[in-house]
Amino acid sequence: MSKFNILGVVNPPLENAPVTLDISIIDCDPNNFFADDEAAEAKRIELLAEEIKDTGFRSVIEVKKVNDRYCTVAGETRLRAMKLLYEQTKDAKYQFIPCFVNKEDENTQRRRLIMDNLLQREITPSVRMKAIEELQKTYQADKAAGKKLPGRISYLIAQDIGLGKTQVGTYQTVINKGSDKVKSAIKNADITVDAAAKLSNLPKHEQEEYLDSTEDYSLKAITDYVNDKKHPIEAADDCEELSIYDFIDDSPCDDSQPIAEANVISDKDNQIITDVLESLAVIQDFKFIRTRLHSLDDSALGSRIEVLVEEIQELYDEIIKCTANLI
Repeated sequence: MSKFNILGVVNPPLENAPVTLDISIIDCDPNNFFADDEAAEAKRIELLAEEIKDTGFRSVIEVKKVNDRYCTVAGETRLRAMKLLYEQTKDAKYQFIPCFVNKEDENTQRRRLIMDNLLQREITPSVRMKAIEELQKTYQADKAAGKKLPGRISYLIAQDIGLGKTQVGTYQTVINKGSDKVKSAIKNADITVDAAAKLSNLPKHEQEEYLDSTEDYSLKAITDYVNDKKHPIEAADDCEELSIYDFIDDSPCDDSQPIAEANVISDKDNQIITDVLESLAVIQDFKFIRTRLHSLDDSALGSRIEVLVEEIQELYDEIIKCTANLI
């Protein structure tokens, strides 16, 4: 008669249960930019090694299989602390470490590494910007590979790292438009992210001209500079608008030719024309809103207006695409 194991029913074995691995076959991720500050990282490792020596190793790290070895996904500092202890003591209790083997795709593993480090460390604006840039790359790679994302990239990043979408958009402005000098100024804590985002709205050579010409990197000073440099935005009434008649042959009739039998427009075609007209009306509204936002005095709003304009542009592009498909 077989024995009944109630624990096995309540807590069935996990499909991906932890395994114990020799630390000698686990490598640290060479692309972990969180560990770039070697002096600070060495201090963290020493402090954690002392804690493990006093209280034992109490958590599990996360690794991925790379050929016949493993590489860290989450827990690099813990691994390095165990390696340090084993090197110092040669005690076998530091030679093996419990691990979860992550079998997800590469981009998901990359996001896992970033989020784990963000939770474990005190993060500077420069490091947070790098994290957002790396997360953005992973989602863009997923999208390019045909993977359907459950939302806009800025929204997904905001969820991943616990920031507001507007804050993420501010960092993305610097990532996507900022010059190397602007990014270096953030790294050196010479400029705030809000001020850097405002400056990043200018061409890169003008960003660098400003940084070279003054030591006042305050948001107010930069806003004044940007407003002085900003090119005038043409009025909404001057914008070239699409019309349904742009898609209709309006050449004059030749009365000498026999009149062709009138075409009967089907209900389906009539609905398509109605949809196109409605889309064009929406496009006009969007272009007006976009222009009005550009004309606001946004000195008190930082880069929020820029984020709104970018989102409106995305929606506008989608409507144009849909309209083209209808025609």
